[in-house]
Amino acid sequence: SEKPVIQAAEYEAKRQAQAVMNGTPTARETRTFDVKSGKTVAIRAKEGAVDYRFFPEPDLPPLVLNEQVRTPPPSPKTAKVKTATMMGTKKVMLTSLSPSFQNKTLGVPLE
Repeated sequence: SEKPVIQAAEYEAKRQAQAVMNGTPTARETRTFDVKSGKTVAIRAKEGAVDYRFFPEPDLPPLVLNEQVRTPPPSPKTAKVKTATMMGTKKVMLTSLSPSFQNKTLGVPLE
């Protein structure tokens, strides 16, 4: 149920706002929501940045992006010109023949 999640978020928003208004710093900690009391409770303190480090997923290989992936796709206008050139036709004719034509080479709809 989403009700406890909403209650926890509302409680935490009020708790942290009150701490700011009182000038009390909020602790770096992991908290859990106690449904019976309607309050969040600290369950683990986080002393330093080491507690926030990233752990890589061991089952996933590293992601290596090649130059083609890093290059943004061409604009529809550029794709239209390139496709018309490849097909040996004018881009106006290409658009009028098939306005929803999808160039499989570029993967860009020609509009």
